[in-house]
Amino acid sequence: MITKEELMSVSYGVLRLEEMDGYWFLRRFTKAQEEVIVPRLDMRRNDSASMMRLEFTTCGGALSFDYSAVQTTGRNFCSFDIALDGVPVWHFEERCHTMKDSIAFTVPQSSQRVKVTVYFSCYNSIGLKNVCLPADFRPTNRQRNILFLGDSITHGSDASYPSQSYGNLVTDFFDARSLSQAIGGDYFLADNLDPNLPFIPNCVVVAYGTNDYSRYETAEEYAWNTGKNIQKLQELL
Repeated sequence: MITKEELMSVSYGVLRLEEMDGYWFLRRFTKAQEEVIVPRLDMRRNDSASMMRLEFTTCGGALSFDYSAVQTTGRNFCSFDIALDGVPVWHFEERCHTMKDSIAFTVPQSSQRVKVTVYFSCYNSIGLKNVCLPADFRPTNRQRNILFLGDSITHGSDASYPSQSYGNLVTDFFDARSLSQAIGGDYFLADNLDPNLPFIPNCVVVAYGTNDYSRYETAEEYAWNTGKNIQKLQELL
């Protein structure tokens, strides 16, 4: 069973771990951001595991963990994908609001190291415990950092296969370490940003639209506010 520090070393799209009910829950926002975001939401969509993954290389062995999945959006299902060297090999999906279960998977033995990626559900807050990895596991080394900002599309809304959300596809294509700070139903608000974010991006993807447009009376007002938020984003990053 691996330690908390080892778990963080193979957790991607994760800023911190929060212990609750014996599980380590994966968080993608800082506490300062949550103080701004949470009062504005009807559900804690910021807690969902959007674009989060476990990733490591190994020559083979057993992977297992217990998980707690808590519904954070209006979608009531939980799903996981596993890929080996980028090829999907396993999928799990269950209709649920909240569930606790275990996952066990055996990576075939190989003379060459294989990259193992476990993609987490876009819809649920995911907590892990009793995480076991092959004895020879090593964290992967991604080439660049990408920060994703946006609404439900970037969040991964309706992606029952989390590996196929556009954010995860972009991440894998560019061999990136990505952080999703997208929230379904939200709009472009520069106050969501944390100038002390412990993640330095090489690239920032901003994808808002429908939710923002409905907040303003004219296209000009919409464009002006978007420009103001982009300027603040540039100043912070």
